[in-house]
Amino acid sequence: MTGRQYLSQAHKRRARLINLKRREEEIRTEAEGLRAIVYDKDKVQTSVTNKFDNIMAELVEVQMQYANAIEECMRGIAVREKQIAEMPVQYAEILRLRYIETDEAGMPLSYTEISRRLKMRQASSARKREGRAIRAFEKRWEMGTHSHTDKL
Repeated sequence: MTGRQYLSQAHKRRARLINLKRREEEIRTEAEGLRAIVYDKDKVQTSVTNKFDNIMAELVEVQMQYANAIEECMRGIAVREKQIAEMPVQYAEILRLRYIETDEAGMPLSYTEISRRLKMRQASSARKREGRAIRAFEKRWEMGTHSHTDKL
């Protein structure tokens, strides 16, 4: 696993959280729609109740997955933040911006945004510095070994 792949897992973990939260909201909306339906026949009422029960069971399951994913995400990000913090300042700064920080939408920062924050003239300068930082990170954490290949 390369340093980029390893560090990118922080963003992948956050994306998983966003997807689980979105699914939870979809299920809640579906459940609320079922509760608003009023039927006169018992037969129909039973099928709505069963569907509602199934939706609620799915909601509970997604909520449990979400809680576990939050814990896993925070643990994984904390490990990466600690590793980045142990790097020389000029490398730690760009690695944190590229692999830990996100924009308002939860997406990784672009090289343009990173260069703006670091007061660099061009995005290509940020990309080059990130390349040097990644090589230093891989060397520091011996990324050639399989010691840091945790799964999502």
